[in-house]
Amino acid sequence: MTTPTSTPVMPQQSMSETVADQRLARNRFDLEALLAKGDHHFARGDHRGAAGFYAFAAKSFDPAVSPEALRAAQMRDWLADRFRDHIVSGLEQAGFSREDWPPRFRAALQIMFGERERDLVSGPFPQLPRLFFYPDLPYVDFADVTQFPWRKELESRYREMRDEAAALLADTADFSPYVQRSKDYPQGDVYGLVENPQWSSLYLWESGQTVQENAARCPRTFEALNDLVPQCEIGGKFPVVLFSLLQPGAHIPPHNGMLNIQYICHLPLIVPPGCSFRVGERTVEWREGEMLAFDDTVEHEARNDSGQDRLILLFYIWNPHLSDDEKLIVRRMLEIVHNYR
Repeated sequence: MTTPTSTPVMPQQSMSETVADQRLARNRFDLEALLAKGDHHFARGDHRGAAGFYAFAAKSFDPAVSPEALRAAQMRDWLADRFRDHIVSGLEQAGFSREDWPPRFRAALQIMFGERERDLVSGPFPQLPRLFFYPDLPYVDFADVTQFPWRKELESRYREMRDEAAALLADTADFSPYVQRSKDYPQGDVYGLVENPQWSSLYLWESGQTVQENAARCPRTFEALNDLVPQCEIGGKFPVVLFSLLQPGAHIPPHNGMLNIQYICHLPLIVPPGCSFRVGERTVEWREGEMLAFDDTVEHEARNDSGQDRLILLFYIWNPHLSDDEKLIVRRMLEIVHNYR
């Protein structure tokens, strides 16, 4: 582990953050604006946000030919060392000494820190998590849901959950676009999903907290999830439970999720004919009341080729191939990451 050197001396900032935001809205590859955003985040102590802008700038431009890109790369590397030190020291303070780390967890951190490469994989649709890769977990596209003993009881309550969901739609509940615009990290709109209401959501749990107003409108659904499902719990991040609405004609393009230490579960509530879901090489049609579970770090996409709304209940559970000890240390590590500034 490399301990970060003294805090870098920042140049005097000549571009306001407002101007940087305006320029990035026109061109997300504006190097000067990317550096300005990184510098503003760094100046107010938001090292996580700063790292995203510096890293994007360093990846998008050649540090060998651009002084600005070189500075971005230097800041990226300094912040990476600081981030690594924050995680390792945080784990040790929480009682997880390096000598006792489970082997797969140790390898996962080494991959995240860039200290080793993940093993080569074959096949057209490997696990490609965008945030954290946990090695040596069995490859899964759609999971075998019969391994979850609570699944049948959950499905048996499907009709009352469907009725609550239908009432939300009829009452024009406050569904919001699933992909929200943010100025806190570099954000392109490659798929046209940012602020697109065709794929929208309404949360019962968000970032680990109950959304009381929505839970009160869906008491049966909230009770079923709370009583039956062993949800993934990570302080500040999970549980996450939401109604996912796909409007007629909508298509969620192929993409990969963040973490392969969990599965996403779908309980289809309102599914007209013509709605399909692909994970890897397998495509299925949702069936009302029949739960699906899948690894979302495998490329997946969804379609609603009908003329009606499609609505599912979406929630997260732990990947069952993690041991209890691994879940404990992964949860603590991700909480440390969440609290990083």
